[in-house]
Amino acid sequence: MKRPWQGQTEQPQKVELPQYDEKCYLCPGNERSGGIRNEKYISTMVFENDFPAVLPPPGPKSPEPIHPLLRLEPVQGNCDVLIFHPRHDLTLARLSSSDIERVIEEWKAIYVRRGNQEGIEYVQIFEVGIINCTIIFPA
Repeated sequence: MKRPWQGQTEQPQKVELPQYDEKCYLCPGNERSGGIRNEKYISTMVFENDFPAVLPPPGPKSPEPIHPLLRLEPVQGNCDVLIFHPRHDLTLARLSSSDIERVIEEWKAIYVRRGNQEGIEYVQIFEVGIINCTIIFPA
């Protein structure tokens, strides 16, 4: 037996973004929040995160355990940002097949580069879809 839907149904919100946003810190030629100016890129762009979640090697030494069951280990690595396309209004789903292929090639290149970096044990790639980029945390 199927239960009837009794909840509210919402229509998708239509969001119209400009192709270029002069206030967006990821758009081509704009200044990022860390003070660095983006190049006027025409395809994908990769840069080290201005505010990384982990710091690059060498990391601090592990502290002495306070209990045999509790162990702390510092994490070190790098954080990269991959911008999919220079247009502010495009999401991954709206990119052409060739643009998506470029994104995938960049993912692979970063994965290999960071994965071969000394002291890096794994590379985590995830998408922050709301801002049309991928942030990569090798640690």
